[in-house]
Amino acid sequence: MNKNNNRSHDRLVLHFPGFEPAPAKLHYIRFKRECRKFRKLWGVQQDFGPINETEGASYWQTKTEGNDWSVSTRIVLLEWCSFLDYPTNLTFWQRIFASAPNYFAHYSTLAPLNYFKANWRYGLAFISPVMGILVIAAVSWAIVSMISQFVVNLPEFLSVLTGLSIFLVILRILGRRWELPLGLEFFHHAYSITLPDSEVFHQRISIFSSVINREIKASSCDEINITTHSIGSVYAVSALANALRANPDLLNGKTLYFTTIASSVLHIALMDRCKWARENIELVLKHSNIQWINIYATNDPLCFNNFSPESVIEGTSANALISRRVRFSRMVDKKRYRLLRYNFFLLHRQMIMSNHYRYFYEFNLILFGPYNVVDLLQRKPASEI
Repeated sequence: MNKNNNRSHDRLVLHFPGFEPAPAKLHYIRFKRECRKFRKLWGVQQDFGPINETEGASYWQTKTEGNDWSVSTRIVLLEWCSFLDYPTNLTFWQRIFASAPNYFAHYSTLAPLNYFKANWRYGLAFISPVMGILVIAAVSWAIVSMISQFVVNLPEFLSVLTGLSIFLVILRILGRRWELPLGLEFFHHAYSITLPDSEVFHQRISIFSSVINREIKASSCDEINITTHSIGSVYAVSALANALRANPDLLNGKTLYFTTIASSVLHIALMDRCKWARENIELVLKHSNIQWINIYATNDPLCFNNFSPESVIEGTSANALISRRVRFSRMVDKKRYRLLRYNFFLLHRQMIMSNHYRYFYEFNLILFGPYNVVDLLQRKPASEI
């Protein structure tokens, strides 16, 4: 695969991060940290400009140089999670009780059935908090039964109190290890998006639509890419659809790459009452100037891997959706891979982190490499860029 014809390349990237209550400056610090690994791995030079604030977004400029190419990238970060009306200083138990109502509200919509039909791994990830609690309850009951049978015959009231105490202790220990509060908060927010009175969501979408309009209209870059991670894809597809409704000529003469990475956009689109989400997906998929690219890993349970957003629309997309699977075992070393396998959220986040090994996919290659995202994903794993 040849590199872009121009040795000097300009790229605009509008990035929608996933669920992580971190302000834009912390995202910027992470970008800089991960890019140090990226430069070392690929042997490139890079200048990182300072972060600047603009209405509704943050942005910075980078310049990346290889042996015979250079890429100037404008990163526009459309961060939304830190705007959520959700305290970040809650205790373990407060986080559980604050998130549980919206999590369990999913079951009343029968959405979990759709999740299992679409992707059994995501379905299991969704019910894992309930399964974990049931397992801990069973273990607690078994311990109390053994105490009553082999140690001392406890009165009924004391058995219940002892069982409850054991349950809470185990839940506290394992729940922290399993990141149970974070999982419940993730699903809590996903459900809150579907509520008509979700003011933060609608405010962010309105602001982000304006940013997309402003950035694309002002851009003279060779390549325009909207990148999204996890549930940030819901914000991205909604904001882009609204921008196109407000300005149907926005993409005239331009090609937009819409890149969803470890996407959970279908978490919302598979809810029967969320027709608006399916309409937004349909508008983006059927736009002739937009190429939707979906990147996933099979063993990432927090995304709808290998399940196309085309499945929730009528008809077919204007440009056939490009879907590409990646393998974590080819991206990171054995020590990191062992760690990822036992932590859903680290595994999920690795999709936007730097690699340990040279591989055809790395998030930083999409942002700063000499290939556009379509050419990049059509390459075989190679050692050179």
